[in-house]
Amino acid sequence: TTIKPSNQILKAAAGIKDYQGKIKFSAAFLQIAVSIGFSCSIEFPPLFSKFIGLFTVLNLDILPSLNLACVNGRGLDYIDNMLFVTLAPLGVVLLLGVAYWYKMSKVPRKLRPEELAAILPINSDRDKSAPSATKRCADDTEDPAEFFHSKAWDKDGGLSDTDRYNLGLVWLEYDKNKGGSISSAELKQVLATHDPNASEEEVDNEVAILLKEADSNHDGSIYFEDFVEMIHRSRIKGQAGHFSNLVDRVEAKLTKQPGSTVVYFLLTFSFLIIISTSATLLQFLKCRNFPEVTNDAGKMESFLFKDYSIDCNSRRYQHFRIYAASMLLVYPAGIPLIYATMLNRQKETLSNPMAMDRERAHGFPKTGHLKFLAHSYKPEFYWFEVLECVRRLSLGCAVGLFDPESATSAVMGILVSFLFFWVFTKFEPFKNQGDSNYAVALSASLMLLFLAALMIKVDISTDDVGDQQSFGILLITIVGSGPLISAVEVWWDRILPVFVVIGLAVGRAGKEDDEEDDEEEDEEEDDEEQKEETGEDDSDEGGGIALEAALAALLLI
Repeated sequence: TTIKPSNQILKAAAGIKDYQGKIKFSAAFLQIAVSIGFSCSIEFPPLFSKFIGLFTVLNLDILPSLNLACVNGRGLDYIDNMLFVTLAPLGVVLLLGVAYWYKMSKVPRKLRPEELAAILPINSDRDKSAPSATKRCADDTEDPAEFFHSKAWDKDGGLSDTDRYNLGLVWLEYDKNKGGSISSAELKQVLATHDPNASEEEVDNEVAILLKEADSNHDGSIYFEDFVEMIHRSRIKGQAGHFSNLVDRVEAKLTKQPGSTVVYFLLTFSFLIIISTSATLLQFLKCRNFPEVTNDAGKMESFLFKDYSIDCNSRRYQHFRIYAASMLLVYPAGIPLIYATMLNRQKETLSNPMAMDRERAHGFPKTGHLKFLAHSYKPEFYWFEVLECVRRLSLGCAVGLFDPESATSAVMGILVSFLFFWVFTKFEPFKNQGDSNYAVALSASLMLLFLAALMIKVDISTDDVGDQQSFGILLITIVGSGPLISAVEVWWDRILPVFVVIGLAVGRAGKEDDEEDDEEEDEEEDDEEQKEETGEDDSDEGGGIALEAALAALLLI
């Protein structure tokens, strides 16, 4: 038996996708916030340090919690931690790669462009007296491999090479017998395959509509040049019809990327590890020199800033320094490069709003594996995740490379945060305005956190316990302000009526208490005055209830 997810689970999953941009930005913000203390070589107030320490799990810093101090007889040091942080993700990637390879091994091999071009009916026999669109393709290029690069394919070259190749596959899906045209019987077969629930009458009616729309020769067949013309009208001129819609459905099924789930998970995993791995590697290159002390060889003593048990002059450190430098090509340089390559391969689709509308209508067959990277951004900013990697690496790793005795790291953090604050405000790369507002708010929070680090670095803050407590509360407020603003923005229309009703109810309860006190004080008054007061109170109470109901109804509307 097959277990299908409940409607509640599907709705929850859809809701998470709606907030994907905010979730990613929150994770990136917390990863950077956790690293600010070390990057700027300062200690935040104890209260804030405990609070922000709760989020170290986002940097996947789990080795210290495994209690493996004596696993090798000498205890674990920073080199052991670096090996774990850099090699464990490669093991996960290897497992995912095996899963992807297995998935791909089940997929039939696609024709190469030159193989496909050789099969397609480039020379049509329908009308030898006039040059057809397909005959012009043959005239422009004798090499079938160049067929998909010929502008004659769609007259003005509006379609990309990828679109031309995919549509060639779609043609073969229609023209099963490779007769050079699509007959009514072949149309019925395609419709029955891609819409198995349709009745025979519905299929016949659809075939009649398709032939009327695409059969320019009125002989009951659709030729290749008709096929090209219909696609050109749909994708270049925006004149979609029944035939082009069917082509889109068939193309979506034929071009669906296998292993999209594996790739999506791999991209998510890389998003989470890029800061922790990169920071670990860069921190391994940061040593603290002691000019006043020399070793036996007469060299200045130098120890790893992150772990003073590691001598930066030792042979062991020098060997692993080469390892760390090579891993810099894998993580801080390699991951953004992979993102850029994957996005660039689908740039013609990702940057085209019409193409993305078709993708969305058919379940993202070609770009589903890239939704993690591009889903939150406008089509013209499909590449922005690469720049976001630069921002995260700059704030979470690179600012920590400066001299720990200087305030340069904090100042650079403020400048980079302000730069991206301006970028998010000026260009608004996110599709959702709420995501843009959230990115601006968290960028402002990062500026304030680096400003706080600068204050601590230059010793502006006091050591008074009460002041440190207040300072810690203020920093916690800064960290929580972004999510709080976002939550209020999203739920404001639902929260406001509740607060208004609660406020009215509290006010009404207070009014009733005051009325009871007045009644106790006026017990000695005559019955006629008490009746008059009671009548006034009842009317006031009725008016209060009416006002409360009217306000609540208005706010809910």
